[in-house]
Amino acid sequence: MITGFALVDLIAILPFWKRIGGSDAFLLRAIRLLRVLKLAKLRPISSALQELGNAIKSRRYELSVTFGFASFILLAPAAVMYFVERSVQLEAFGGILRSLWWAIATFTTVSYGDIYPVTALGKMFAGISSLAAIGLIAMPTGIMAAAFSEAFKKIIGNYDSAASTRRREYPRPRCFPSRRHRLPRARGGGRSGS
Repeated sequence: MITGFALVDLIAILPFWKRIGGSDAFLLRAIRLLRVLKLAKLRPISSALQELGNAIKSRRYELSVTFGFASFILLAPAAVMYFVERSVQLEAFGGILRSLWWAIATFTTVSYGDIYPVTALGKMFAGISSLAAIGLIAMPTGIMAAAFSEAFKKIIGNYDSAASTRRREYPRPRCFPSRRHRLPRARGGGRSGS
């Protein structure tokens, strides 16, 4: 019987038998990673991933505006730094794309230290740009937090309504007494008397 996972297993062990596709067999090694998905058993979290996708889809307009604003916040300081620093550091800020590397490295707080402004105007503008970058990270974070909160409330609401429906459909079994009828307390076993 040939199944999809059997084919994946066959393709995954082919590099051991024969080097196909070059000396490293990169393609077959990449296909071998599919076996990890078999072990991961993604079925239990598929509904959570679906809700994650729905949350992102529900906020796609806000996120697109935010990413447009982020593009502006990255490109504008890169262009300004190009004009301010190119006369002093032609190798570091010799083009807007090189300046864009500075903006991305600085705004993501990686800041390798390989490119930095040396003029007073460049340092001042770099500080202002770095403060604007904090908002660049905070805006999508807030939007996604609100979307996840709404999705979580929806999931909890669906769970609660399903639980209340189940309670109405299935009466309490007789072996479990209701709260009105409490079992008599056992004597002599729990507390020491005095």
